[in-house]
Amino acid sequence: MQGVSTRKMEKLAHSLGIENLSRSQVSEMTKGLNEQVEKFRNRSLAGTVYPVLWMDALYEEVRVDGRIVSMAVLIVCGVDGNRHRDIIAVEPMTEESKSSHGVLFQNLKDRGLSTPRLIISDAHSGLVSEIRESFPGASWQRCKVHFMRNILVYVPESLCRGTKGNLAGAHGGAGEKAGI
Repeated sequence: MQGVSTRKMEKLAHSLGIENLSRSQVSEMTKGLNEQVEKFRNRSLAGTVYPVLWMDALYEEVRVDGRIVSMAVLIVCGVDGNRHRDIIAVEPMTEESKSSHGVLFQNLKDRGLSTPRLIISDAHSGLVSEIRESFPGASWQRCKVHFMRNILVYVPESLCRGTKGNLAGAHGGAGEKAGI
């Protein structure tokens, strides 16, 4: 929880109905959350097979060494044989690079992740390259939502709705319901 401000913690507590937190209470809450986050991030994945992984990054503004910086947070969702989805990784990264993805994949393997059959992600070149190196034999598929969004950047706004429908039809119905 490094980089989370006292003000953000107070706002969170207020949303839960807790008023007037002292700095020491916020510090104690943060310590407890840090312990829970570390336990989650390091839990064993052995014993559960995830044939499919979905991966995506989001960017968050965080405080690092007294400065506010944009940091990538990679989310990895595993889908087991019963189609149950688990978040198996939430990893902050200073950048999305081949080496940072390699560190993440090694951590997942060290925690017991076996090679999935299919990994779905955006087409970030470092990510795709590292998927191929870290999980030989796994298939990679570009996320349809990212693919369609990338196409729609080049479509005039007046034509976007119709183009979305056409793209959705071409991809078997993914469209506004899929988040485009």
